[in-house]
Amino acid sequence: MRIFKYVLELEPEQTINMHNINDGILSIQVQDDKVVMWASVDPTSETAPQKFIMVGTGHEIPVYNLMRYVDTVQLNGLVWHIFNVG
Repeated sequence: MRIFKYVLELEPEQTINMHNINDGILSIQVQDDKVVMWASVDPTSETAPQKFIMVGTGHEIPVYNLMRYVDTVQLNGLVWHIFNVG
């Protein structure tokens, strides 16, 4: 088990290749003006695509099956709510 860091782009949808998430996503915060996600993973596992969406406050939330709220971050006066999809 290790904690890995992943940088999220400020995009409505994105896919990140990640190792198996054991204990889930620990936190999403702003570090050096970038949105960064930390997750507890099994580094010996194969990577697989994980889809994330970012929704700004006041914007419509797209509906996906198996959508799970992860965290909320603030950057440059805007608030982003991040969901894991799939």
